[in-house]
Amino acid sequence: MKLTKSPSLILMGMKHTGKSTLGRTIAKKRNLPFYDLDDLLEKEAQKMGRDFPESVRPVCREIYRYSKDLFQKLELMAGEMAASIMEKETIVLALGGGAIENRGLMEILKAAGRLIFLDESADLLYERIIRGGIPSFLDPENPKGSFLTIYEKRCALYYETAETVVKLRGASLMGALELLEENL
Repeated sequence: MKLTKSPSLILMGMKHTGKSTLGRTIAKKRNLPFYDLDDLLEKEAQKMGRDFPESVRPVCREIYRYSKDLFQKLELMAGEMAASIMEKETIVLALGGGAIENRGLMEILKAAGRLIFLDESADLLYERIIRGGIPSFLDPENPKGSFLTIYEKRCALYYETAETVVKLRGASLMGALELLEENL
């Protein structure tokens, strides 16, 4: 009888759903390695000879501002790296909020692990996002309207793609962890 490894857990959802925080927490609890796709994306960018600052998030934002196509190409390469890791071991991987719009990436990841959508309410996410000022991906003239357009589009894709949906609805970290574990 051949033993099979548990599938890797791939957390996806909108910006500020807690993918990385929850991912690190469940990885530690299960004694699994944790990866953030943005970290892997930065490694791919560095391989291309680009000299980016140390902080991953500003790097990812700058690449995206420079060229969405380049960003998605790097994101796909990072996804291939993650899938290669998942062939060897079970991991927890957190995706960026817009990764769902990269079809090639999602096909690779769907074959590599279990896609879990962390679903949070639009109002709560908008509040969290706006706390740091209006981000560049939102229309400064109508930030809430542009956020809701993105939210609706991406949520439809998340529901279409996810194997598991975890409805967080404002849960604390420990509450979100319990909800995630109940759904695994």
